Amino acid sequence: MNKYIDVMKRTTELAETCLKGLEHVKSKLNEGEFDSTMMMFHDSANAFYQMHKSIQPVLKELPDNELESLSASLRDTIELDVSTYEQGDRGKVLEILQFTLLPQYKKWQAELNRCFRPYLLS
Repeated sequence: MNKYIDVMKRTTELAETCLKGLEHVKSKLNEGEFDSTMMMFHDSANAFYQMHKSIQPVLKELPDNELESLSASLRDTIELDVSTYEQGDRGKVLEILQFTLLPQYKKWQAELNRCFRPYLLS
């Protein structure tokens, strides 16, 4: 697992940055700034996809965890919010982000941290 330490460290850091980005998007949507949130949402979604891709080799060596199932649910929700953005449905974008995407993301991030913590602390 030592060869994956850097990936785990960078992924946990990016996961925190991504969460801040999603929370900023939520804040701006609450302020009525729909158009200005599109790029940050895109960046956050892309960051998640990159994290998911980069941890694939690590997942095979981790003890039992829920990262794959949580990632799949989160990916589906991101795709739903992307299509809702494309439709221009501001209220629905915020609703999905606030009540589904952010809670799923936080659960995914907590599982990521739980799985990686023993290796990062040693």
